[in-house]
Parts: sequence; structure tokens; C-alpha cells
Amino acid sequence: MPHRFLAIFFPFLTAESVLYERKEHSKKPIVISSSKDKPCVVCGVNKFAADLGIYPSMLLSDALNIQRKCSVIKETETDKNCINGLIIKELRKFSPWVSQKNDTSMIMNITGCSHLFGGEILMMKGIFLKLKTMGISCTIGIGNSPSTAIAAAIFREKYQGSKKNNSSILPGNYINHEARNTRYNSKIRFNIAKNIDVDFDYKIL
Repeated sequence: MPHRFLAIFFPFLTAESVLYERKEHSKKPIVISSSKDKPCVVCGVNKFAADLGIYPSMLLSDALNIQRKCSVIKETETDKNCINGLIIKELRKFSPWVSQKNDTSMIMNITGCSHLFGGEILMMKGIFLKLKTMGISCTIGIGNSPSTAIAAAIFREKYQGSKKNNSSILPGNYINHEARNTRYNSKIRFNIAKNIDVDFDYKIL
């Protein structure tokens, strides 16, 4: 039976972790500056800043030349560590096998877990809804290997087009192997995901 992996890509986690820690929700451009580097550089942005063309590793002075009205917040390790721990805690309610790939993505082994939540799409929807309530943006992908799942999460349609004739990448829901530790929360999360209509970014390979 093929293994199934779910990858979550967080494009704006640095900025959103700071806002979560401060219990703020802003619809204005937010730039997170590094306190370690001189001259100061951008180490994270929210979606509104990214839409203006501001990106991580850009000099802070250049970012402010693009948009003077950006809110600039200094990064702290506490913000990042706090949100990562909370995200992993929530993801383990869907599968006990969760690991952090890097600062912007996490991997879950969901082999035998997805049927407990009504299938892979409803499982992804449940994860997306939970992260959305925390103010965290994400895209989600599923594949037969961690690298395939990550590619699906980050590149979505582009990657799917290049792999559409590859028989090793199969969508599906496998129920022969069950993850007992996830059953406790599966029924309520299945009902929540099933009854809430929301658009979210995902790709199954």
C-alpha cells in the first residue's frame, strides 16, 4: 500500500506568527525586520506587503521606499517558536506523525488517517480551517512521498501538469492501515469541515 504524505506550505508564517503572538489582525502591509542583521533586512512579510512587491531578504530601506506606510515590527525567536509549537499540536489531532521540514513547511504522514476525516479533501479542509482561525495562511498538497507533497503544496497546477502522466502519483484514500491516535477527534472535525463552505488552496498528486 502506498504511503501518503501531506505537506503544508506557510508563505507568510514569519509575519503571521508575530501578529498571532500580539493578538493582532491587520489588513495593512506588515514587514518583519531582522534584529540580527545590519543593515536591517526584511525577514518576513504578510500578504498585503507581498502584493506590493516587498519580499524577505530585501533591504528594509528599499521596502520602505516602496511603501512608506508599512508597519515595521522586529522579529523575536519567541514569536516563531510559540506559533510552531501550537501548529504542530493542532496538526497532531489529524495525524500523530508530524515533522517540521523547515521554517516555511511541515510534513504529515497521513497513511491510513484520511478516511477518519471523510477523505483527503475534507481532511485538508479541516486543517485549513483550523489554521485560518489562528490567522495562518497556507497551501496544502498530498503525494506518495514527502517531496511530492511539498511540490504539490508549493507549485500546485504547474507541478501537476508536469506529472500528469506519471502513474506513481495517484490520488486516493487508503483505509487498510488505521492511525488509532487520531480517532478521538476525527468525527467532530469531519462534521465541521463537511458543513463549512470555504475556498482553500490544495493539490492532490
